[in-house]
Amino acid sequence: MYFIFICTTTYPTFPETTLGLLQSTLKWTRKMKSEGKLEKSWSLAGSNSSAGILVVKSHEELDEVMISHPLASVSKITVYPLIDQLPALDKAISSIQRSMKV
Repeated sequence: MYFIFICTTTYPTFPETTLGLLQSTLKWTRKMKSEGKLEKSWSLAGSNSSAGILVVKSHEELDEVMISHPLASVSKITVYPLIDQLPALDKAISSIQRSMKV
C-alpha cells in the first residue's frame, strides 16, 4: 500500500527543542528508508513542511510509522492513499459514461 504524507510543523518550539527534533527526524528518515517503508522524502522549499511516499502493508503499520515520526506531536500530518492513475481514470470515465446513459 502506498501513501503520501505531508507533515507541517504547527506548534512553535524553542531552538534547543527544534534542533533535537530535526536531528531525530533525520535519524527517523534514514531508518524508514533503510527499512523500505519510506520510498521518497522531500522538504518543501520555503516552508516548515516535509512530504514522503510510504510503502506499508496495512493501515496499522501506517499508523505505527506515523506515530513514530519525531515531529508528530508538534505538527499536522495529512496522509493520502495512492492508487494507480490509469485504472482510476478508466473507472472515472466508465462511471461518467454510465451516468450519461441515464
